[in-house]
Amino acid sequence: MRGIDASRHTYYSSLPALLKDTSVVVVGTAVSQSVEPGGSGPAAAVPPYTITSLKVDSVIEQSRTGLPRLPESAVEAGTTVDVKQLGDPGMVEVPAPLLRTGSTYLLFLHPTEDGRAYNVPTFYVTGASAGIYSAADALNSAEPAVGGKKDGTFTRVGKDADKIPGRLMTSGTELTATG
Repeated sequence: MRGIDASRHTYYSSLPALLKDTSVVVVGTAVSQSVEPGGSGPAAAVPPYTITSLKVDSVIEQSRTGLPRLPESAVEAGTTVDVKQLGDPGMVEVPAPLLRTGSTYLLFLHPTEDGRAYNVPTFYVTGASAGIYSAADALNSAEPAVGGKKDGTFTRVGKDADKIPGRLMTSGTELTATG
């Protein structure tokens, strides 16, 4: 049983501040996971990463968030993206809660350095735990809306010092703070 001791350099004072550091906001379902092992011996300073494949159900309208527009083909409903998080499921402590396969999330994402590992768009969660919201209903799955997009209420997963809403609601491609 091991863990990772890490700290964040940015805590967010508002939802607009979180959006400023975000490239895309998506609703999606975690469909699979793999672990990139860290180093051993002298290379042990290289930590493991969990890579979660996320099937994108909807992309929040970027013009509504003030985000710079990504290329049209980068992320769209029906595509799969990879989300890279520090740590692995076998660890006692990780810097941010790891996504769980089968769960639906609202995620604030920004591209990794290479942007496309394994020929799939690859992202980090903005602010580690700050950019993770989980579907709020008992089945942890937002309700499908017309056109296959998922609408619903999402609850913030992280409990860090960020001053961002605890709940967000999506409707189509719109995002609203509810608490």
